[in-house]
Amino acid sequence: MTSKRVTTGSRRATIDVASRDKSRDCRSGGDAGFTLIEVLVAFAVLVMILLPLSNGLSQSTIGGRRAQSIRALLLQAQSKLDELGTSDQVIVGETAGQFDNGAAWRLAVSSPAGGQAAKPRGAWAKVTVSAANDAGGPLSVSLTTYKLVGAASRK
Repeated sequence: MTSKRVTTGSRRATIDVASRDKSRDCRSGGDAGFTLIEVLVAFAVLVMILLPLSNGLSQSTIGGRRAQSIRALLLQAQSKLDELGTSDQVIVGETAGQFDNGAAWRLAVSSPAGGQAAKPRGAWAKVTVSAANDAGGPLSVSLTTYKLVGAASRK
């Protein structure tokens, strides 16, 4: 490289003028960039940082889907319990069926410990709703409540 001194007004500046033989500068330039080893180490460090982050993201996505499936099953179980005593009679025993979406339900109604003489009159109702989740495994929720039954009409 050569230097030229240029004077403009009262200021002096030194300008480096590249030599015409650029190939000589590249060979003797020294640290013009990164070596392959440095780049590979940087990628390895980046992978070690991003791998746990992506694993955590995928786990949270799976957990979100599972929570959404459980919420849908709970809504179906709640609707089945709400039907009990309004559209369905409260009959002691077990019944089972299937919802339109393929989820299976089982309703178990049992009389209270005091039998028919217990006040207020009612029955324990437990509904269990099961379905297969996205991963193919079983998913099940259960709700239990005490349903009050109206007094029997007497003639």
